[in-house]
Amino acid sequence: HWPGKAKTAPDAGEHEEGRHGSWRALEEAKASGVLRHIGVSNFNSRQLERLAAVATVVPEVNQVELHPYFPQDELTETCARLG
Repeated sequence: HWPGKAKTAPDAGEHEEGRHGSWRALEEAKASGVLRHIGVSNFNSRQLERLAAVATVVPEVNQVELHPYFPQDELTETCARLG
């Protein structure tokens, strides 16, 4: 997924700058009234924590696969803790 480089681990540091830059642009769009809600997709706990450390707006949603056979307990707990 964009922003990122193919064949690079999702948590690689080089992806972080792109994710944070994209998030800043979404925050600006929300502040200007262009967007009402902003969120992320398929972020893991580590990515969410790193984003929360630099964000001024908390993501309203993290769209992920979640069901009884794939509960993602750690991720669910991170989302609850971060708001």
